[in-house]
Amino acid sequence: MSFNTKLAAIGLTAALVTSASATVEFKITKAYTCQVTGGKIVPYTPMIGEAYNLAVEYDLTGGPAKHNYLISFTMGSENIEYEVKSLTDGHYTYYATFQPPLDGKIPFSVQIDPKDAANGGVGATRPHPTFRVRVWEEDVVSRVPLEIDGGAAHGSFKPRPPSTSIETFDPVNVLATQSEFFSFTPGIITRLALMIGTPETGVWQKVVKDTCKLETGLGDEFLKSRPVQNPSFAGIYFWDKAVPNRKVSLIRQTTMVLSNLRVDADKLRTVTWKRMNEIQGLDYFHFYTRPQDTDIHIPGETAENVIESTDPKIAKFVTEALGDDYKSKYNPYDAARKVFRAVVRRVKYTYPKKGEPDKRGKTAVAVLDTGLGDCGGFSIALVACFRHMGIPARTSYGAWLGQDAGHCWAELYFPDHGWILADGSAANGVSEDGAFAYYFGNSNNQNARYAVARVNTFNEKDIWTAWLQGPAYPWCWGTAKVTGWESHTFLLDLDKYGAGESAEKSSAKLKIRTPRARTPGDVWLHSMPDHVIPRG
Repeated sequence: MSFNTKLAAIGLTAALVTSASATVEFKITKAYTCQVTGGKIVPYTPMIGEAYNLAVEYDLTGGPAKHNYLISFTMGSENIEYEVKSLTDGHYTYYATFQPPLDGKIPFSVQIDPKDAANGGVGATRPHPTFRVRVWEEDVVSRVPLEIDGGAAHGSFKPRPPSTSIETFDPVNVLATQSEFFSFTPGIITRLALMIGTPETGVWQKVVKDTCKLETGLGDEFLKSRPVQNPSFAGIYFWDKAVPNRKVSLIRQTTMVLSNLRVDADKLRTVTWKRMNEIQGLDYFHFYTRPQDTDIHIPGETAENVIESTDPKIAKFVTEALGDDYKSKYNPYDAARKVFRAVVRRVKYTYPKKGEPDKRGKTAVAVLDTGLGDCGGFSIALVACFRHMGIPARTSYGAWLGQDAGHCWAELYFPDHGWILADGSAANGVSEDGAFAYYFGNSNNQNARYAVARVNTFNEKDIWTAWLQGPAYPWCWGTAKVTGWESHTFLLDLDKYGAGESAEKSSAKLKIRTPRARTPGDVWLHSMPDHVIPRG
């Protein structure tokens, strides 16, 4: 090897060493909420219910990066990771879209290349700190400033509230159908009683038309809605007669407009404990706060009794969440929101699979004791706490779009404003630790569900039932017995499928069995004799 060749080799080695030691660096210059207008990303403070877009601008130097790398966006309890394939030096801007049903101060963080993939160290930890907002709960997020440290940044923003305390948006036209079909064993029917809920207009749900048709051995009959015989005045269709031993079908169809919900929390915070106490003089609100004070006989561990709002364990849970003398520290809204988060933190969503033991709590106390519940369990635990605090509250239940997709949530009342939702199981699906109050007052899927009923107790004459999420199981007297009973629910988006078409034609597009079908299938959870809690 010549002298010049040796120098060339040494130079090559030095170049390789220099290249190996070069480090790709990221420096965030901005992080902010934005909207995309005309193909451009511009700063923007979103309104509650809109998309929450989080943008980051940063410089890459020392490139090219050795591998594609990730940008980790976190907002509240949610995280989105985006893979970047542009590896050369330059200034870059990317954004991620969140759409959480959440208001107030919301923390966010952005981290560029958390695994150091740009330098070939996939899986390695970056030298700069990793900001994880899950350790920031709502109580402290107002103290989180915008901070940038190289390739990491964190901060917070507050989405704009609506102009009114409670506002609906994004309306959807829907058709809801509920049905039951059954026959009898040989014998005589001396009396048959049937009951099915009546969807009612309220805040986010507007009933346009509602009909209920009954077919029995006496012929066809259209039923009229009537209120139950308790202060809730919840609507039902009820029928009570002796009938010939022939097949029976009951079908209720309702066209409605469903809308999403958003609230101005600051306006709701103006409600005082004194005002809450004042409305207790009205039977309607007193019933939703202390139903045990009414003269209605509610037998067994069912209906309002499963809510157990006067149980010492409910009182202890509320005190542990809020502290002693909480009414002097919190207004009703903030107290309810904090308790909502405490329930979301305590309870884990569970629903038994076929063949597995059912570990769900069947009462409010059992749900909090076991820490296990489905949507109905979350709802009765929340209603129990709210009622104990002196806030009118109720369970609300119905179904999602599709067939036999039941759901249940809680609602609480703020005088001079109205009812707002508190969907514990939905919140638990986003924030298991209850760090943030998702689905408390705000919902971006309220237009994809409808409420069949908003009370636990339904009574007419000597007939009563609970959890009227579907048609109640028939009451039958005589020597004949009900057989082959099945019940279904069906919620169709008319704006998306078949506006102006029949339910049968529209359901065919979705490949969903029409409620008229009488072939065997899974029976939707309904008000059976054991009064099971609604599923969700």
